Amino acid sequence: MKQVLSQCLNVVSMSIVVTLLLEFTGTIVAPIIAHFIWNTIGAIILGGVSLASDYPNLLNSTIQGNPLISGGINKIEGSIIVLLVNLILITYLFILNKRMSSSK
Repeated sequence: MKQVLSQCLNVVSMSIVVTLLLEFTGTIVAPIIAHFIWNTIGAIILGGVSLASDYPNLLNSTIQGNPLISGGINKIEGSIIVLLVNLILITYLFILNKRMSSSK
């Protein structure tokens, strides 16, 4: 149950990250590039992100240990580490957006 909650929070927090990135840059290109980089590095190169089975992996990373840390069956996408990184990015982008709107 804890792992499912972490996975859902990761999806929600990443949605907030890309929304704030869209707000900050004013263009849809930045969130698309961020998602492309996540899939390319995390999934195709490292094999640490769960994608469809027809995507190739150069490496197949498996982190073992506590499922909250390792992500369990969903690899790093289900990890609480990704949630913490997303929360840091949300805070950073929120501050940047506030600074940008106050300077206008």
